[in-house]
Order: sequence, then structure tokens, then C-alpha cells
Amino acid sequence: MKVQALRTGYINHVRRREGEVFVLKPVKGKKYVDKTDKAGKPILDKKGNPLRHLVDHVFSTEEQFSDVWMVKVDPKTPVSRGVGAQAALDAETAAIKALKTPANVDDEAEVI
Repeated sequence: MKVQALRTGYINHVRRREGEVFVLKPVKGKKYVDKTDKAGKPILDKKGNPLRHLVDHVFSTEEQFSDVWMVKVDPKTPVSRGVGAQAALDAETAAIKALKTPANVDDEAEVI
């Protein structure tokens, strides 16, 4: 599945910056699951919490997808690395400086 980063995020130990287009692929890993008895009921500890254990799992592209910082794109969209680290910092610095320019200060505001 091809996706585009809406903002900076991390997936599979890689930082993805805003605008970057990349491919999500199934990934092998481990996942916690509840321990169950023969009847399929969860086994609980003394406090009533379910006991859990790790099992091997393949995380699908849908499980990895986050609508918080990703959007699905057309499969024909070319993969891109986005902007470099320094370029991203420069753009953010310019945006902050633009907010602090005298043109954005109200002439009638009281200066303390």
C-alpha cells in the first residue's frame, strides 16, 4: 500500500517527513495475546487482569496504517524521500520567524 505522510511520523524505526510517499509492506514481529483456557475463556491473574504472552505475528499494511499522519495514495504515485533534515528545519525556522515579524504585530498593542 502506498501512503503519503501528512506530518512527521515513525514507522519500522524510520522517520518519515511531511509529503514523503512510501510503501507499507507486511512486517514480521511479535504481538501480545491473551492466554485462554480450553474453553476459550481468558485466564486471569489474582487481580482479574488477563494473562498475556508474546506470539509471532505478521503485521498487515492495514494494521500499520495510521490515519493520524498518513493518507493512502494512488499506487502509480512515485515514491519520494521528501525533504532532507536540514531543509525541513530551515522551513520550520522560516515559518516561526514569519510569525515574529513586525508586520504581524498590532500597532495598538500595549508593549510591556
